[in-house]
Amino acid sequence: MWLRRTLVVLLVGLVMAPGRVLAHGAGGRYELAIPQWLFLVGGGATVAVSFLVVSLVTGSDDRAFSYRSRPLSATPLRVLHAPALVAAVRTLAVVLLVLGTAAGAFGPRSFDENLLTNLVWVGWWIGYTFSVILVGNTWPVLNPWRTVYLWVVPGAEHPPRRVYPQTLGHWPAVAVFFVFAWLELIAPISQSPRWMAALAVAYSVYLWVGMALFGVDNWLTAADPFTLLYDYLGRFAPLSIRGDGELRSYGVGLVDRHDALWRPGALLLLVMVLYTVTFDGFLGTPEWAAIARSVPPLPVPYAMSTLLMVAGLLFFYESYGLVAWVMTILVGSADDEGYLARRFALSLLPVALAYQLSHFFTYLLTQGQYLLLALADPFGRGWVPAGVAFDPSGTIPFLSVGAVWQLQVGVIVLGHVIAVWVAHHVALDVFDGRWQAIRSQLPMTGAMVIYTVVGLLILTRTTVDPPLP
Repeated sequence: MWLRRTLVVLLVGLVMAPGRVLAHGAGGRYELAIPQWLFLVGGGATVAVSFLVVSLVTGSDDRAFSYRSRPLSATPLRVLHAPALVAAVRTLAVVLLVLGTAAGAFGPRSFDENLLTNLVWVGWWIGYTFSVILVGNTWPVLNPWRTVYLWVVPGAEHPPRRVYPQTLGHWPAVAVFFVFAWLELIAPISQSPRWMAALAVAYSVYLWVGMALFGVDNWLTAADPFTLLYDYLGRFAPLSIRGDGELRSYGVGLVDRHDALWRPGALLLLVMVLYTVTFDGFLGTPEWAAIARSVPPLPVPYAMSTLLMVAGLLFFYESYGLVAWVMTILVGSADDEGYLARRFALSLLPVALAYQLSHFFTYLLTQGQYLLLALADPFGRGWVPAGVAFDPSGTIPFLSVGAVWQLQVGVIVLGHVIAVWVAHHVALDVFDGRWQAIRSQLPMTGAMVIYTVVGLLILTRTTVDPPLP
């Protein structure tokens, strides 16, 4: 446990680091009206107060907690299950997959002008992920790789040829998502349409071979990180299309136990989602620039950056394990820290979602302009359909720097508050008695406060071009 205690001390040291205040990712400078330390303390205090409020207003057990939901069939949204609409959106998703891959291989070589690079990093990873968070998980319907396989292979939904090894768990998905995060954060080939086309083909082969061996849904729910990720994120959203579908309040789908988190590798994948967006924000700070300048070079390109990325991931993972361990000590629980870490893991998702939204929505508004142009002219032939001709400004439409900054801060703090609320209701379900549940949440709330301050600190640091050691 000495390693985990050391990690916590290092994290506190990072939080206390001073810095100038800029609107990170907002495209301009925004000066705080109050001292930075007061701003950070205020953000952390908001999360702490939310813990006190939630603890006081909830009952002694979780039986009173039940969210109201309406079946989808009782709302106008029942049209989402219409066979014609499902077939249309599936076909559109397949067309975008084929067109995007072809554009990556044969279209413009510029990141901004190519359809594939904009489709992957702007339209899919940011835009579509936002829709899953704010609306609901439609990936089981839209997934073009699944659709193509079912079109091409007769009887693909019959029993698989082989049984998926349970010992593998979600480790293939962990490996694939790490490569994806590495491409996004470190590897320059993510900017190359030709490389991205090759990677899209490789990913397609990976999925289709696995489907052929182990069955379509068996492989996707075990080894495809995006099927898993969108399933997790969709539990936060108000719309669920599972089974007959339902409408519900935000966040309540995270309270229920999710058995997939008990499979090997699942917890690391969930922590990696939270870590990736935080590391992305850290890349734009002077602290990262100082690290990049100080570390010795290695003969393998980007090896040092990769090692630092892995070290940060292990730091996050061990820190969360420390929180679960302290929880077992405080409540004298017979459950081990592994069980509690998995049971409370989904309460981390509102934090990840808040950082995803606050960090990337400005990029979606600016780079999304290039995506629209690339959709109109995927192969760079000079096609300009009526009403599409415009010059991307690179600025955020309709929003000032101050408004963007305040929205980012509000989303981050709100995400942590929702996380505290979810964790408390999980605690009421896991532990006997209200006070034991409250006591169990002291380390979780402490971690939330620290992470809120760290996130706001990163947000207030000077945005710089991230050098890679």
